[in-house]
Amino acid sequence: TKIPLWWLGMSFIICGSICDLLSYGYADISLLAPLGSLTMLTNLLVAPCIVKTEQLTRWDLLCTGIIFTGVCISILFGSKSNTTYTLSELIDLYQQVDVMILAFIYAIICSFVYFIKKRYNKREQELLLAVNSNNTNDSVNMSSSNNNNNNNNNKNNISNVGKFTSQQSTTINENGLVMEDDVDEIFTTSDVKLLDTSNTSQKLSELDESIEEAYEAMFEAEEKNIDYKILKFLLPTTAGILGSCSALCGKSLAELFNEILSEDNLSVLHHAAPYVILTAMAFFLITQVRVLNAGLKIASALYIVPIYQVMWSILNITVGMVYFKDYQN
Repeated sequence: TKIPLWWLGMSFIICGSICDLLSYGYADISLLAPLGSLTMLTNLLVAPCIVKTEQLTRWDLLCTGIIFTGVCISILFGSKSNTTYTLSELIDLYQQVDVMILAFIYAIICSFVYFIKKRYNKREQELLLAVNSNNTNDSVNMSSSNNNNNNNNNKNNISNVGKFTSQQSTTINENGLVMEDDVDEIFTTSDVKLLDTSNTSQKLSELDESIEEAYEAMFEAEEKNIDYKILKFLLPTTAGILGSCSALCGKSLAELFNEILSEDNLSVLHHAAPYVILTAMAFFLITQVRVLNAGLKIASALYIVPIYQVMWSILNITVGMVYFKDYQN
């Protein structure tokens, strides 16, 4: 949250959500939903510029082109009618049996994803602890080895200093005077050895390489994990489910807002339903962003965003057909 780019992204999300909310008052949800897939065009162009590791492939361009074609067809042949609803009609629509069945299916999918994500996080923490434990042991072993070498060198240095003192005293006793050249010769011929720093640097480099290899092995093992494969698909799918729920709440609020403006019916504000719908929409939006970010942590944006947008569009159309009966138009 301290990164300015993050705040810029959040401001775009908030502005986009407000525009989506306003647009629901002018068209059916099943007609507006496919337009959300145009986000993939922006993602296709922006993702490689921001994240340098993201690379476009021919399949990315081809699939995005197919999706764009599908969006155009949906808009051309979709329903152009815009039926208005009152508060009592919206409440009755929420109580339909098929709406409750759809909500139950959504709840099962979200619960399953939550269980898988929790198990995946636990496994990831165990792997990280194992890797860090091994790295700590390697560091301790290297430190102990260096300390032993230092102690040996210090003993040698003390021994060599003793030799120098003995030689010096012998020279004084015999000659009565120690010349400067003699002292230099004694220092030169002594066996004093300094700490070899190159050996320590080499061991540190080897330790860094082992740490990097351990993390790479961990990530490769995670990619083969069944939970990882499930989450790669179900996290953006769940974000699409939550997005369709927030779109339904937004459409309901837009209808209530139109009722207030067109009929000057302020009694709607005295009912608890608008505030419940508003709270639910805020919850779905926040949870949707969190789930989508969780998906982006384990996979690239070029993989997560297209799945999210496709599922968001399909599920919004499904909600429009089940709740508002858009297929009748």
